[in-house]
Amino acid sequence: MKFLILFVILLTAVISKGDEERKCTKPVDEGGPCLARIPMFYYDFRTKSCQKFFWKGCGGNDNKFNTKEDCEAECGKEESYVCTLPVNKGICSNEISRWYHDFQSHQCKEFTYTGCHGNANNFETEQECELMCPNE
Repeated sequence: MKFLILFVILLTAVISKGDEERKCTKPVDEGGPCLARIPMFYYDFRTKSCQKFFWKGCGGNDNKFNTKEDCEAECGKEESYVCTLPVNKGICSNEISRWYHDFQSHQCKEFTYTGCHGNANNFETEQECELMCPNE
Protein backbone atom coordinates (compact mmCIF):
# COMPACT_ATOMS: atom_id res chain seq x y z
CA MET A 1 0.00 0.00 0.00
CA LYS A 2 2.83 2.39 0.87
CA PHE A 3 4.42 1.61 -2.50
CA LEU A 4 1.19 2.50 -4.30
CA ILE A 5 0.89 5.84 -2.47
CA LEU A 6 4.54 6.66 -3.20
CA PHE A 7 4.02 5.74 -6.87
CA VAL A 8 0.96 8.02 -7.17
CA ILE A 9 2.84 10.92 -5.55
CA LEU A 10 5.83 10.42 -7.87
CA LEU A 11 3.62 10.13 -10.95
CA THR A 12 1.81 13.36 -10.01
CA ALA A 13 5.15 15.16 -9.67
CA VAL A 14 6.31 13.93 -13.09
CA ILE A 15 3.03 14.97 -14.74
CA SER A 16 3.19 18.40 -13.10
CA LYS A 17 6.78 18.92 -14.26
CA GLY A 18 5.82 18.04 -17.85
CA ASP A 19 3.05 20.64 -17.79
CA GLU A 20 5.41 23.21 -16.32
CA GLU A 21 7.96 22.60 -19.11
CA ARG A 22 5.27 23.25 -21.73
CA LYS A 23 3.92 26.47 -20.20
CA CYS A 24 5.68 28.85 -22.58
CA THR A 25 4.92 26.79 -25.67
CA LYS A 26 1.15 26.70 -25.14
CA PRO A 27 -0.96 28.78 -27.54
CA VAL A 28 -2.72 31.92 -26.39
CA ASP A 29 -6.04 31.04 -24.71
CA GLU A 30 -8.44 33.87 -23.88
CA GLY A 31 -10.42 31.60 -21.57
CA GLY A 32 -14.14 31.61 -21.06
CA PRO A 33 -17.07 31.57 -20.47
CA CYS A 34 -16.54 34.70 -18.38
CA LEU A 35 -16.86 38.04 -20.15
CA ALA A 36 -14.12 40.15 -18.56
CA ARG A 37 -11.43 41.82 -20.70
CA ILE A 38 -8.33 41.73 -18.54
CA PRO A 39 -5.10 42.78 -20.26
CA MET A 40 -2.51 40.02 -19.89
CA PHE A 41 0.58 38.77 -21.71
CA TYR A 42 1.41 35.39 -23.22
CA TYR A 43 4.64 34.01 -24.67
CA ASP A 44 4.45 33.46 -28.43
CA PHE A 45 7.16 30.88 -29.07
CA ARG A 46 6.92 31.42 -32.84
CA THR A 47 8.01 35.06 -32.54
CA LYS A 48 9.97 34.42 -29.33
CA SER A 49 8.31 37.39 -27.67
CA CYS A 50 5.65 38.26 -25.11
CA GLN A 51 2.41 39.55 -26.63
CA LYS A 52 -0.57 41.32 -25.10
CA PHE A 53 -4.03 39.70 -25.16
CA PHE A 54 -7.31 40.08 -23.31
CA TRP A 55 -8.17 37.30 -20.89
CA LYS A 56 -11.87 36.68 -20.18
CA GLY A 57 -11.24 36.23 -16.46
CA CYS A 58 -11.67 32.46 -16.14
CA GLY A 59 -10.40 29.36 -17.88
CA GLY A 60 -7.56 29.47 -20.33
CA ASN A 61 -4.16 27.94 -19.74
CA ASP A 62 -1.09 28.84 -17.70
CA ASN A 63 0.65 30.74 -20.53
CA LYS A 64 -0.64 34.05 -19.18
CA PHE A 65 1.14 36.69 -17.17
CA ASN A 66 0.11 39.93 -15.46
CA THR A 67 2.97 41.92 -16.97
CA LYS A 68 5.31 41.73 -19.94
CA GLU A 69 8.21 41.63 -17.50
CA ASP A 70 6.78 38.55 -15.74
CA CYS A 71 6.31 36.86 -19.11
CA GLU A 72 9.88 37.61 -20.20
CA ALA A 73 11.31 36.47 -16.86
CA GLU A 74 9.46 33.15 -17.06
CA CYS A 75 9.76 32.41 -20.78
CA GLY A 76 12.60 34.50 -22.17
CA LYS A 77 14.96 31.52 -22.01
CA GLU A 78 12.33 28.97 -23.05
CA GLU A 79 13.73 28.65 -26.56
CA SER A 80 17.19 27.52 -25.50
CA TYR A 81 15.82 25.36 -22.69
CA VAL A 82 13.33 23.49 -24.88
CA CYS A 83 15.92 22.90 -27.60
CA THR A 84 18.28 21.15 -25.17
CA LEU A 85 15.75 18.66 -23.80
CA PRO A 86 16.27 15.03 -24.85
CA VAL A 87 13.69 13.38 -27.08
CA ASN A 88 10.94 11.84 -24.94
CA LYS A 89 8.35 9.66 -26.67
CA GLY A 90 5.98 9.64 -23.66
CA ILE A 91 4.36 6.73 -21.85
CA CYS A 92 1.11 5.97 -23.71
CA SER A 93 0.54 3.61 -26.62
CA ASN A 94 -0.40 5.85 -29.56
CA GLU A 95 1.89 6.36 -32.55
CA ILE A 96 1.94 10.04 -33.53
CA SER A 97 4.53 11.47 -35.88
CA ARG A 98 6.24 14.48 -34.25
CA TRP A 99 9.49 16.43 -34.46
CA TYR A 100 12.16 17.23 -31.87
CA HIS A 101 15.37 19.26 -31.88
CA ASP A 102 18.48 17.08 -31.58
CA PHE A 103 20.85 19.18 -29.49
CA GLN A 104 23.94 17.25 -30.64
CA SER A 105 23.37 17.70 -34.39
CA HIS A 106 21.40 20.99 -34.16
CA GLN A 107 18.81 19.47 -36.49
CA CYS A 108 15.09 18.81 -36.18
CA LYS A 109 14.35 15.09 -36.44
CA GLU A 110 11.18 13.06 -36.64
CA PHE A 111 10.15 10.68 -33.85
CA THR A 112 7.10 8.71 -32.75
CA TYR A 113 5.23 10.29 -29.82
CA THR A 114 2.93 8.06 -27.76
CA GLY A 115 0.38 10.80 -27.10
CA CYS A 116 0.90 11.74 -23.47
CA HIS A 117 3.57 13.14 -21.17
CA GLY A 118 6.98 13.57 -22.78
CA ASN A 119 8.45 17.08 -22.68
CA ALA A 120 8.29 20.42 -24.50
CA ASN A 121 10.81 19.36 -27.18
CA ASN A 122 7.87 17.99 -29.17
CA PHE A 123 6.55 19.77 -32.26
CA GLU A 124 3.73 18.92 -34.65
CA THR A 125 5.72 19.89 -37.74
CA GLU A 126 9.33 20.21 -38.82
CA GLN A 127 8.68 23.90 -39.54
CA GLU A 128 7.45 24.51 -35.98
CA CYS A 129 10.58 22.80 -34.63
CA GLU A 130 12.84 24.91 -36.85
CA LEU A 131 11.08 28.12 -35.78
CA MET A 132 11.59 27.32 -32.12
CA CYS A 133 15.09 25.86 -32.46
CA PRO A 134 16.90 27.35 -35.47
CA ASN A 135 19.79 25.28 -36.82
CA GLU A 136 23.14 26.68 -35.77
